[in-house]
Amino acid sequence: MNFLKALSLAMIQMLPVEAHFCGNGVNVAPSHYHNGNVNIDWAAMKSLSYGSIKCVRILIAPESVWQAVGWIEGARKEGFHVIAAYDK
Repeated sequence: MNFLKALSLAMIQMLPVEAHFCGNGVNVAPSHYHNGNVNIDWAAMKSLSYGSIKCVRILIAPESVWQAVGWIEGARKEGFHVIAAYDK
């Protein structure tokens, strides 16, 4: 399975892009720590922000493509909008 297909499967339920769809958000770069072998606690991020974070931008390095599928699925499961940025 190639990278684009993997990301497509992870983000099947993405909403149409609109200028205001995202709301407050954060950037995360898990690829840059521990060779991408990190667990992101999306539920804690949601509760600690008291629901103010609506969108996450995930920076994905080439060596962490397969881990990114799990990060995207986890963020979507907690109700975040996701912007996946491939950082080559």
